[in-house]
Amino acid sequence: MPPSTHLFGHIMALLHATPDAVIAVAADGTARVCPRGEVALGEHAVYSRDLMLSEGLVFTPAALEEVAARITAQLGEWDLVA
Repeated sequence: MPPSTHLFGHIMALLHATPDAVIAVAADGTARVCPRGEVALGEHAVYSRDLMLSEGLVFTPAALEEVAARITAQLGEWDLVA
């Protein structure tokens, strides 16, 4: 599972990504930003650009930390072993 700080750049990248972009996390903990339709088998879409915009995320360190911690907690509930 990626540490929450690992996700900061991915969350920021969503701002400039295509409207259908998501953060996809693989079983080995690697994360990437890609269109929702390109999420591979064994990956989980954990946060989307649409959700980021609907939540009105403000790009402050505290807000990024909260979102990253929420995503990391969600990953902890999944069995990410392929």
